[in-house]
Amino acid sequence: MGARGRRTAGASFLVTAYALTLAGCAAADPDAGAAPESELVVYTCWESWDPGEPPPCPPMASDAEPPPLEEAGGPQQAAPSVAETDQDADQPEPELRPTWDEESRAAAVQTAEQAMTLFARPSLDADRWGSDLAPLLSPAAQTAHVGVDPAEIPVTEVSGPGVLVEEGTARLADIDVPTDVGTYRLLLSRADVDGPWLVEIIQPPPGLRELVRP
Repeated sequence: MGARGRRTAGASFLVTAYALTLAGCAAADPDAGAAPESELVVYTCWESWDPGEPPPCPPMASDAEPPPLEEAGGPQQAAPSVAETDQDADQPEPELRPTWDEESRAAAVQTAEQAMTLFARPSLDADRWGSDLAPLLSPAAQTAHVGVDPAEIPVTEVSGPGVLVEEGTARLADIDVPTDVGTYRLLLSRADVDGPWLVEIIQPPPGLRELVRP
């Protein structure tokens, strides 16, 4: 092989050796970052380079890509937006359902007794009778009692304590109240836990004419 051939063989050997030693050169520099595995770097060698000498390390690329997001600590969670915060603040609180307990039972009986006491006053005029009774009646019952003539009411007094005879869904209660003409049954209701008991229906004893029909 002539001198030209030997120099050409040396150049081929140079390119191959340079590519194989590239990883070793980069690892020797602690301040240099590793090039991405998918990056292809081509270096130009010259024939006069002596393959017996170690090749110089190539300069690091200045436009190296930043590390992937996963390598930098994983994806970052975005802070909640103002709209999301306002939406959470607008969520209604869970509704508290009424339940039966001693306090609610006593309140229902007390309301029935008060309503019956105010109802059993046939000597009052209609306006006074209606205005005194109205706060203990539901809106529907207030409407139903408009126009009632107290003089037609046969009962004049409550003769004993009221008795809770039936517990409905904790929103309804039937109370029996004894009077001088027999036992009246009152149906009461309440809207929520803190709401007051209100009278829906005042039903007279059997045999007496009902003045009000719901």
